[in-house]
Amino acid sequence: MSDVIPQNLETRVLLLLNWRRRAIRASNAHYRSSNNCRHWSNLLTCFNIGSAIAVLFFSNNKFFGNGDGDFDQQLIFLGNSDLYTAIASLLVVLTTALQYVLKLEMKSKDAKSAGNDFTNIKREIELLLADESVPIMNAQSIQISHTHASRNHDLVPAKSWRAAKHQTERAFAEDKAFEDAVLRRFGINGPIDGML
Repeated sequence: MSDVIPQNLETRVLLLLNWRRRAIRASNAHYRSSNNCRHWSNLLTCFNIGSAIAVLFFSNNKFFGNGDGDFDQQLIFLGNSDLYTAIASLLVVLTTALQYVLKLEMKSKDAKSAGNDFTNIKREIELLLADESVPIMNAQSIQISHTHASRNHDLVPAKSWRAAKHQTERAFAEDKAFEDAVLRRFGINGPIDGML
């Protein structure tokens, strides 16, 4: 590992608080990305089902006819249902192909797993900060976990990352009491603002 954990306790505590902030932002971004993927997957599924129902409706409904019946029995603006059946069939094929190619359900599960990993890292940091000495070996373990989580999961879209930054900044404002208590406990003066 090329990064060396600082020997100085104050620096180590500040580093852990910074990692905690990063873990919070990463977990928020991954959860947001998971929700977006799940939303789009559900939307494609509903559209696919609706298109399939339209195919069945247009291909089996004598009301619309295929040009064989009386003109009076068919609605003028609907015309021949073969066109509608073909369009609905094409939509079924396209939405099915999109679901297969985009793999949104799989991406949603992966993003949720990444969010869980970063949330666990945040908890590990909080447990480590509860220890009076903040052992270097435990800090190295967290560093390894963070690196592992970062490398083994896909990056979130930039839009989710930016939105998570705003959400995280609000969480930090509410979480200020925790960070202040940690800083006081270790006798560290000064805020850690701007470390994200």
